[in-house]
Amino acid sequence: MSQYDDAVNRLYRVKTLRAAFDEKRPGSKECQFLAACVHMLESRGYVTSNMQRWLDDLLEKGGPAEPKQVDLELADQMAETSPHAGVSQEFMDDMIARLRSGTPLTDRQRAAVLELHEKIKKGMAQGNVGLSPDEIRAMGLADKVFYGYDVDYRATYFATFRRASAVIEKFKSEGSINRMDWTALTDAMPRLREIASPKFKKDSLVYYAALDKLVVVCGTPDIDQWGRVAYNVLMDDGSVKMIGSNQLRKRVPRAR
Repeated sequence: MSQYDDAVNRLYRVKTLRAAFDEKRPGSKECQFLAACVHMLESRGYVTSNMQRWLDDLLEKGGPAEPKQVDLELADQMAETSPHAGVSQEFMDDMIARLRSGTPLTDRQRAAVLELHEKIKKGMAQGNVGLSPDEIRAMGLADKVFYGYDVDYRATYFATFRRASAVIEKFKSEGSINRMDWTALTDAMPRLREIASPKFKKDSLVYYAALDKLVVVCGTPDIDQWGRVAYNVLMDDGSVKMIGSNQLRKRVPRAR
């Protein structure tokens, strides 16, 4: 066989291997590597020595490994519990895809996946843990908090806010959510946490930085027109004004 025939045969084998990885492990580092190998073989006729070693190893194995049955079972269990995970949905989806495709996990990744799965099962076994009255009141403002985050921010963290939206709709339809749902929601929208656990208590004296004055908090926190956590405060002239939480302080700053 001529050198040309060898090169053509090798390119065909690499393309076939790439197709196998594209089918079973789309987007994996092996897919990206094999795509680079195909490009170099077509344009230059060779790959670098470092690439050659990994390419020879992949060709010798003949394709992606078949997933283990125990990994497939774990992936199915995680898929069922992922809505209750309270962690990044992208992370859950990535781990599930890895387990189903046969992509080997490092010891640390496997330990993290198993620990997370046990934590989710334990949380679900506890059933629906009732929310406190303050948390229920905060859920009444969940829509205002949700839309208080601008569109670009919600688009950047799309999966997180998709999960938050699902929890809000669940509360509207069922009237309750479990503790893990609440944790997932407040992780996505920390402003809701301050609604449930106010930074400034009613009737407390706080410092209003913009006017360098002490004011009195009149009630529980709310969401202002800009989507921020805000408090109604009694000004020294007797008027009531809604002030953003970020403009209030518990203590008067020391004079410099």
